[in-house]
Amino acid sequence: MSNSVETVLRTDKKEVKALCQRVRTLYEKERYDDCIVLIKEGMARFPNAAEPQNLMGIIYEVLGNHRMAMKHFRAAVALDGTYAPARENLEVFGHLEETGDPVFESSDKDNDGDNPYVVRFDERGVGHVVRRTAK
Repeated sequence: MSNSVETVLRTDKKEVKALCQRVRTLYEKERYDDCIVLIKEGMARFPNAAEPQNLMGIIYEVLGNHRMAMKHFRAAVALDGTYAPARENLEVFGHLEETGDPVFESSDKDNDGDNPYVVRFDERGVGHVVRRTAK
């Protein structure tokens, strides 16, 4: 991969992370209309990123539009099946009763939890599910 492509990808990741943080700040202030505007801009700028879809799902859920929230969480998972916040939000909000708080970013959850397995990647980049070792 060329240096210019790597630079663009790093920049995009930083911008998407900044979007998540800005939306979280607005969310905490209950400025949901501002969140929607910002997220739509993020969707236009990063159409292949899971994060804006996940964020929109959170906002729709808090606004009471469960069906649209679930569509956005599923869209996020479709864009990136490894994006844990969207998968966790599907789990949290996919029940008749909520089971937790929304997950804005990967850093929101301790991903170790009670899961006895972890994905390890070999030298070819192939992921293998293996049992965690004792700490």
